[in-house]
Amino acid sequence: MNSAPTDLLLERMFLARRVVLWAGAVFIGLLIAMYLCEQANLLTGRGELLLVAPSWTVLLVIAGASLVTCYYVFRVGSCEAGLGYAFGHLLLCIALTLVLLIGIIVVPLQVRSDIHRWRGTEGALPDD
Repeated sequence: MNSAPTDLLLERMFLARRVVLWAGAVFIGLLIAMYLCEQANLLTGRGELLLVAPSWTVLLVIAGASLVTCYYVFRVGSCEAGLGYAFGHLLLCIALTLVLLIGIIVVPLQVRSDIHRWRGTEGALPDD
């Protein structure tokens, strides 16, 4: 089996995963900033908009990059193991993503380790 397309798909999957994780960190930072500013009574009506608008933007980035990660989980799974594996891991990724983005964190790692185990090679797959 030609592993070059799968390696490219894995790289793209982990790139989308990184975008989700960085956007999640930014969102948590924005939530902390909103909380601290509210506690210190620093925000007026306009000041809240300065934090709310970026928060919604980051949430949209998280949603979009999560969908892209799920897409690549499906693509990698279907290329390497077939549709049954791909659908199973896609559903697992979606279900666990609804719980604190655990699906985005865990499922790509599981897919990569499965491929690594099937190929039986050390260091042949791209890192996250």
